[in-house]
Amino acid sequence: MVFGLPYHGYAWTLLDPSANEIGSPATGPAITLDGSMFYKFIKSYMRCDGEKVVYNSTYVTNYCINCSVWIGYDDVEAIRTKVSYARDKGLLGYKLWHVANDDNWVLSKAVAQEDGKDPRNKRQMLLVILLPTTATVTLVLAMRCGICVRVHAETKRPPNLGRDLPTSVKTSQPQYRPPYLGGDLPKLGRDLPGSVEISQARQTPLHSSASTYPGLGGNLPGFGGNLPKLGGDLPKLDGNLLGLGGNLPKLGGNLPRLSSNLPRLGGNLSGLGRNLFRLGEHPHQSTRGRRVKGDFSPP
Repeated sequence: MVFGLPYHGYAWTLLDPSANEIGSPATGPAITLDGSMFYKFIKSYMRCDGEKVVYNSTYVTNYCINCSVWIGYDDVEAIRTKVSYARDKGLLGYKLWHVANDDNWVLSKAVAQEDGKDPRNKRQMLLVILLPTTATVTLVLAMRCGICVRVHAETKRPPNLGRDLPTSVKTSQPQYRPPYLGGDLPKLGRDLPGSVEISQARQTPLHSSASTYPGLGGNLPGFGGNLPKLGGDLPKLDGNLLGLGGNLPKLGGNLPRLSSNLPRLGGNLSGLGRNLFRLGEHPHQSTRGRRVKGDFSPP
């Protein structure tokens, strides 16, 4: 800042009120202790307006005379001249002090009007407008291009590229195991119709080799004889049916095909109502039997 524009003035008491030009003798400061006064105060309180105000082009200043009080300050004419001088001389700038002392922005508007006539200010204003706008547009275009490139790359990528492949492939599925074939068969019904006939003799172990049946979870021990066809009476089974599932040994008797035409039982046959299958085909040994009457419950 090499040029100052004051928004204040100084008041003096004239020795001779008739001698009121610049350089006339004075007795000392007026109005205030040091004579300083704000521009607002000069215009409102001292009524410095109209014919009372004189502009001196030599000193480029204004002064106001009110009786014996002489006030020197910069009004609109002086401010315009000084701003034009700073522009013509190519000065770096000027200083306004103090802007709050202005009266209804009169001096500030005069500065702005003169400053707007400088072509350098127009170029600076153009740069202030264009530079942020250009930077914003460039940033938006760069972001848009990046998004377009990424979308294009994703559309060209193979469907399975970049996805995680499974580390292992299951070659076999777990075999189905019915929940009711995991242990001993429940007790049969208590009230069996009529007499129960069963052929029982010596029990001989069946063939040791086993045939694998998927879905069964245990071993079925061999029966010691032939189970007769279930025409009307259900024979008493003289053995334990332990967990069906896993390996079934080859049966040594001719086991009939269990069909759905079973006599009505007095109790609930839990676990024997879903999968009926054919057990065995050819017996290996024959058995001798006896007739048994009454209820049967496997141990």
